[in-house]
Amino acid sequence: MTLEELIDPRVAALVVVDMQNDFCHPNGAEAAMGADVSLAAPMAQRLKALLVEARAVCLHTIFVRTHHSPWTNSEVWLGRAGGRHARSNVPLCLPGTWGSDFYEGLEPRSSADCSPETSDFIVTKHRYSGFVGTDLELVLQSKGLKTLIMTGTASNGCVEATARDGFHRDYAIVYVSDCSVASTDARHQECLQRVCSWATVVTADELVHAWRSAPAVVAVRA
Repeated sequence: MTLEELIDPRVAALVVVDMQNDFCHPNGAEAAMGADVSLAAPMAQRLKALLVEARAVCLHTIFVRTHHSPWTNSEVWLGRAGGRHARSNVPLCLPGTWGSDFYEGLEPRSSADCSPETSDFIVTKHRYSGFVGTDLELVLQSKGLKTLIMTGTASNGCVEATARDGFHRDYAIVYVSDCSVASTDARHQECLQRVCSWATVVTADELVHAWRSAPAVVAVRA
């Protein structure tokens, strides 16, 4: 299958994972706990440009966000990363806080901003994968979507976990190498080497070129 066929707006969705203040902003929770988030800002600029292009071809766009609270935190979940989150007094993506808000300029479009047919969908997850305990697959099936174009943070964490679960459910995966990011470039490159055996790894420019070179497949969203 060609790239143009994979990313046909009639069958593909752009999936934006965890572009939230606590993961991306220098004043967010991850930075407060010592993580390096400096690579997130330049990636976010590229992702904003890709969003413009995706909306121009009426691509379905799904924002996946994280919410953590005492309602969904378990002992095992709090023990991840060696218990770093459990030991920290910094809330991470607590619903209703600035930290859980979408990162600047990457807010989903609501039906108040555009028609209901072209608005974005928000999936709220509580674990790494956007498929665990969410309505993501129901949305994909309802719209007849077959390809997930993966972006966001962390490329080697929640983006990869969501992509793997999608692949295991027989969705084609397109990984946008320069619109996803990890805490270091080395970790990002290791991730891309892992996923290239089952995903199509492309740049944002390659996506845009494919959309523009195949105008016949671009259909107004129904």
